[in-house]
Amino acid sequence: STLPSEILLYDLSADTLDMRSDVLAGLARSPKRLPSKYLYDARGSQLFEHICELPEYYLTRAELALMETHVAQIAATLGPQVLLVEYGSGSGLKTELLLERLADAVAYVPVEISRSALTASVERLNGRFAHIEMLPVCADFTQPVRLPEPARPQRRSVIYFPGSTLGNFAPDAAVRLLTHMRREMGPHGAALIGVDLVKPPALIE
Repeated sequence: STLPSEILLYDLSADTLDMRSDVLAGLARSPKRLPSKYLYDARGSQLFEHICELPEYYLTRAELALMETHVAQIAATLGPQVLLVEYGSGSGLKTELLLERLADAVAYVPVEISRSALTASVERLNGRFAHIEMLPVCADFTQPVRLPEPARPQRRSVIYFPGSTLGNFAPDAAVRLLTHMRREMGPHGAALIGVDLVKPPALIE
Protein backbone atom coordinates (compact mmCIF):
# COMPACT_ATOMS: atom_id res chain seq x y z
CA SER A 1 0.00 0.00 0.00
CA THR A 2 1.05 3.57 -0.67
CA LEU A 3 -0.06 6.45 1.52
CA PRO A 4 -1.54 9.60 -0.02
CA SER A 5 1.03 12.35 -0.52
CA GLU A 6 -0.51 14.50 2.21
CA ILE A 7 0.19 11.85 4.89
CA LEU A 8 3.73 11.69 6.26
CA LEU A 9 4.82 8.39 7.80
CA TYR A 10 7.19 8.84 10.72
CA ASP A 11 9.56 5.86 10.47
CA LEU A 12 11.34 5.55 13.81
CA SER A 13 11.92 1.79 13.59
CA ALA A 14 15.70 2.17 13.31
CA ASP A 15 15.70 4.14 16.57
CA THR A 16 13.48 1.76 18.53
CA LEU A 17 14.56 -1.69 17.32
CA ASP A 18 17.82 -3.38 18.35
CA MET A 19 17.35 -7.03 17.46
CA ARG A 20 20.87 -8.10 18.41
CA SER A 21 20.58 -6.70 21.93
CA ASP A 22 17.05 -8.08 22.34
CA VAL A 23 18.12 -11.59 21.28
CA LEU A 24 21.20 -11.61 23.53
CA ALA A 25 19.16 -10.37 26.49
CA GLY A 26 16.41 -12.91 25.82
CA LEU A 27 18.81 -15.85 25.57
CA ALA A 28 20.46 -14.83 28.84
CA ARG A 29 17.15 -15.10 30.70
CA SER A 30 15.72 -18.16 32.40
CA PRO A 31 13.55 -19.33 30.84
CA LYS A 32 14.90 -18.05 27.54
CA ARG A 33 12.54 -15.85 25.55
CA LEU A 34 12.51 -13.60 22.51
CA PRO A 35 10.33 -10.50 22.11
CA SER A 36 7.15 -11.23 20.18
CA LYS A 37 7.49 -7.90 18.34
CA TYR A 38 9.87 -9.56 15.87
CA LEU A 39 7.04 -11.77 14.63
CA TYR A 40 5.26 -8.79 13.11
CA ASP A 41 6.93 -8.29 9.77
CA ALA A 42 4.68 -8.12 6.69
CA ARG A 43 4.04 -11.88 6.65
CA GLY A 44 3.72 -12.16 10.41
CA SER A 45 1.13 -9.39 10.52
CA GLN A 46 -0.90 -11.14 7.80
CA LEU A 47 -0.78 -14.42 9.72
CA PHE A 48 -1.90 -12.72 12.91
CA GLU A 49 -4.91 -11.19 11.14
CA HIS A 50 -5.85 -14.69 9.94
CA ILE A 51 -5.43 -16.06 13.47
CA CYS A 52 -7.82 -13.38 14.76
CA GLU A 53 -10.49 -14.75 12.41
CA LEU A 54 -10.24 -18.33 13.71
CA PRO A 55 -13.14 -19.68 15.81
CA GLU A 56 -10.69 -20.53 18.60
CA TYR A 57 -9.47 -16.94 18.89
CA TYR A 58 -12.34 -15.43 20.85
CA LEU A 59 -10.60 -12.21 21.90
CA THR A 60 -11.17 -10.28 18.69
CA ARG A 61 -14.86 -11.25 18.47
CA ALA A 62 -15.45 -10.44 22.13
CA GLU A 63 -13.77 -7.05 21.93
CA LEU A 64 -15.53 -6.09 18.70
CA ALA A 65 -18.86 -7.03 20.30
CA LEU A 66 -18.04 -4.90 23.36
CA MET A 67 -17.06 -1.96 21.17
CA GLU A 68 -20.20 -2.23 19.06
CA THR A 69 -22.34 -2.28 22.21
CA HIS A 70 -20.59 0.44 24.21
CA VAL A 71 -18.72 2.63 21.71
CA ALA A 72 -21.20 5.52 21.97
CA GLN A 73 -20.78 5.61 25.76
CA ILE A 74 -16.99 5.30 25.45
CA ALA A 75 -16.81 8.15 22.94
CA ALA A 76 -19.04 10.34 25.11
CA THR A 77 -16.81 9.66 28.13
CA LEU A 78 -13.65 10.55 26.19
CA GLY A 79 -15.28 13.74 24.95
CA PRO A 80 -14.60 15.96 21.93
CA GLN A 81 -11.33 17.05 20.28
CA VAL A 82 -9.36 13.96 21.22
CA LEU A 83 -5.89 13.10 19.95
CA LEU A 84 -6.15 9.30 19.67
CA VAL A 85 -2.87 7.40 19.99
CA GLU A 86 -3.03 3.65 19.37
CA TYR A 87 -0.22 1.29 20.40
CA GLY A 88 0.10 -1.74 18.10
CA SER A 89 -2.62 -0.52 15.75
CA GLY A 90 -2.59 -3.51 13.36
CA SER A 91 -5.55 -3.54 10.99
CA GLY A 92 -7.42 -0.79 12.86
CA LEU A 93 -10.84 -2.50 12.72
CA LYS A 94 -11.77 -1.66 16.30
CA THR A 95 -10.34 1.82 15.88
CA GLU A 96 -12.73 2.43 13.01
CA LEU A 97 -15.69 1.98 15.35
CA LEU A 98 -14.21 4.50 17.77
CA LEU A 99 -13.29 7.10 15.15
CA GLU A 100 -16.86 6.94 13.83
CA ARG A 101 -18.20 8.09 17.20
CA LEU A 102 -15.56 10.49 18.51
CA ALA A 103 -16.76 14.09 18.29
CA ASP A 104 -14.43 16.36 16.32
CA ALA A 105 -11.38 14.10 16.74
CA VAL A 106 -8.19 16.13 16.24
CA ALA A 107 -5.89 13.39 14.93
CA TYR A 108 -5.15 9.67 14.93
CA VAL A 109 -1.61 8.50 15.75
CA PRO A 110 -1.19 4.75 15.13
CA VAL A 111 2.11 3.37 16.44
CA GLU A 112 2.83 0.05 14.73
CA ILE A 113 6.00 -2.00 14.28
CA SER A 114 4.92 -3.45 10.91
CA ARG A 115 5.27 -0.80 8.21
CA SER A 116 3.09 -2.77 5.77
CA ALA A 117 0.24 -3.20 8.27
CA LEU A 118 0.54 0.46 9.24
CA THR A 119 0.33 1.85 5.71
CA ALA A 120 -2.54 -0.48 4.76
CA SER A 121 -4.68 0.47 7.77
CA VAL A 122 -3.97 4.21 7.51
CA GLU A 123 -4.75 4.21 3.79
CA ARG A 124 -8.10 2.55 4.51
CA LEU A 125 -8.97 4.76 7.49
CA ASN A 126 -7.99 7.93 5.66
CA GLY A 127 -10.49 7.02 2.97
CA ARG A 128 -13.25 7.00 5.58
CA PHE A 129 -12.08 9.79 7.87
CA ALA A 130 -10.47 12.38 5.62
CA HIS A 131 -11.42 15.08 8.17
CA ILE A 132 -9.18 13.47 10.83
CA GLU A 133 -5.44 14.11 10.57
CA MET A 134 -3.48 10.86 10.22
CA LEU A 135 -0.01 10.76 11.81
CA PRO A 136 1.30 7.19 11.40
CA VAL A 137 4.43 6.18 13.33
CA CYS A 138 6.41 3.04 12.50
CA ALA A 139 8.12 2.16 15.79
CA ASP A 140 8.30 -0.21 18.74
CA PHE A 141 5.78 1.31 21.15
CA THR A 142 7.52 -0.24 24.17
CA GLN A 143 10.43 2.16 23.62
CA PRO A 144 10.39 5.92 24.23
CA VAL A 145 9.09 7.57 21.06
CA ARG A 146 8.59 11.26 20.36
CA LEU A 147 5.17 11.37 18.75
CA PRO A 148 4.31 13.93 16.06
CA GLU A 149 2.22 16.95 17.00
CA PRO A 150 -1.16 17.46 15.31
CA ALA A 151 -1.86 20.58 13.26
CA ARG A 152 -4.49 21.79 15.73
CA PRO A 153 -4.41 21.43 19.53
CA GLN A 154 -6.26 18.63 21.25
CA ARG A 155 -8.41 18.93 24.36
CA ARG A 156 -6.95 15.68 25.66
CA SER A 157 -4.73 12.81 24.53
CA VAL A 158 -6.13 9.28 24.71
CA ILE A 159 -4.01 6.16 24.41
CA TYR A 160 -5.93 3.24 22.94
CA PHE A 161 -4.45 -0.20 23.63
CA PRO A 162 -6.96 -2.92 22.70
CA GLY A 163 -6.59 -6.64 22.11
CA SER A 164 -5.43 -7.66 25.59
CA THR A 165 -1.87 -7.04 24.38
CA LEU A 166 -0.95 -5.91 27.88
CA GLY A 167 -1.24 -9.56 28.95
CA ASN A 168 1.73 -10.43 26.73
CA PHE A 169 4.08 -8.50 29.01
CA ALA A 170 5.79 -9.67 32.18
CA PRO A 171 4.52 -7.72 35.21
CA ASP A 172 7.58 -5.45 35.43
CA ALA A 173 7.46 -4.71 31.69
CA ALA A 174 3.71 -4.00 31.91
CA VAL A 175 4.33 -1.50 34.71
CA ARG A 176 7.03 0.23 32.64
CA LEU A 177 4.69 0.43 29.66
CA LEU A 178 1.83 1.85 31.73
CA THR A 179 4.21 4.41 33.24
CA HIS A 180 5.28 5.40 29.73
CA MET A 181 1.61 5.72 28.73
CA ARG A 182 0.95 7.97 31.71
CA ARG A 183 3.73 10.33 30.67
CA GLU A 184 2.59 10.30 27.05
CA MET A 185 -1.07 11.09 27.73
CA GLY A 186 -0.34 14.10 29.93
CA PRO A 187 -2.20 15.48 32.97
CA HIS A 188 -5.68 15.56 31.39
CA GLY A 189 -5.30 12.45 29.25
CA ALA A 190 -6.90 9.03 29.38
CA ALA A 191 -6.16 5.43 28.48
CA LEU A 192 -8.56 2.92 26.96
CA ILE A 193 -7.07 -0.55 27.47
CA GLY A 194 -8.50 -3.95 26.54
CA VAL A 195 -7.70 -6.78 28.96
CA ASP A 196 -8.77 -10.39 29.14
CA LEU A 197 -9.48 -11.89 32.53
CA VAL A 198 -7.90 -15.11 33.78
CA LYS A 199 -9.65 -18.09 32.19
CA PRO A 200 -9.76 -21.79 33.11
CA PRO A 201 -7.25 -23.69 30.91
CA ALA A 202 -10.05 -25.91 29.57
CA LEU A 203 -11.89 -22.89 28.18
CA ILE A 204 -8.81 -21.59 26.37
CA GLU A 205 -7.56 -24.95 25.10
